[in-house]
Amino acid sequence: MQQLYILLMSLLFPLLLNGQQSTDKFDLKYDVKAYQSIRIHNFKGDVKVKAKQGNELRLKVSRTLKSKSNQKLKAAKEEVYLDTTSIDGEFIVFMIAPDKHFKIDDDGSSYYQGENWDNWSKKNIKDYGVEYEFEIEATVPPGVNLYAATHHKDVEVSGIQGNTTVKSHHGSVKASTGGSLVIAKTHHGDVTVDHSSSQVQKGIYKTHHGDIRTSFPSVSAMASMDSHHGSFYTDFDYQHVAQKVNIKKDGTKAKYKYSGATSIKLGSGNGTLTYRTHHGDTFINKN
Repeated sequence: MQQLYILLMSLLFPLLLNGQQSTDKFDLKYDVKAYQSIRIHNFKGDVKVKAKQGNELRLKVSRTLKSKSNQKLKAAKEEVYLDTTSIDGEFIVFMIAPDKHFKIDDDGSSYYQGENWDNWSKKNIKDYGVEYEFEIEATVPPGVNLYAATHHKDVEVSGIQGNTTVKSHHGSVKASTGGSLVIAKTHHGDVTVDHSSSQVQKGIYKTHHGDIRTSFPSVSAMASMDSHHGSFYTDFDYQHVAQKVNIKKDGTKAKYKYSGATSIKLGSGNGTLTYRTHHGDTFINKN
């Protein structure tokens, strides 16, 4: 009898340790013809966005919840979900969860703030007890301005003709866009942007641990590139530009500080391209 009990417990222990899991799938559609911009901001999970003619935003969503408590898992099905709102002509898709709060700064950047974001001592932190992840596949009208982001996993967008922002922190970002204003940022991952237009007025590409790869049909811009442990490569003809020097006066003395970035002029130098990585290479190629 004792041996049977031990055998049963050995079989049940992994189940008790791993807890319970629930996966739901949703297919959501919204009429967005009245909106100039669309923002899709996930927290954990991939975000993939493709352009499709029409006035509809369609979301195919897979939500996975995990918890060691059946009671908490049941409650999370009502507490953790995707919601929508609109602000100043922008249609926004974001996540609702008890331990995360969606914020948008004055500069337009959005993020999730945790319950204990200002608890630097890390004392008395109460764990929600539920892990959640949303896999989001979206189709949007090609002419909108798009902001697509997640914190954990990858972001990939294609076919967008409006201004394009792609962001992650623990993952890679990739965009194929015809927008004149493009922002692509992550921290742990690669940045890849294929421009279908030569009329890029402003491009900002940043990562810390990864390579930055951009491509253009042709390009006319001033490019500033900075990497502590990487090299720069380009297919285009360019001219070196003198480093910017900041002058700070201290009484009767003046201190001169170089920006540290490598600056080059591509074509006529009409736009501005900013590249920043710490551990990675930078590429400006012809597509």
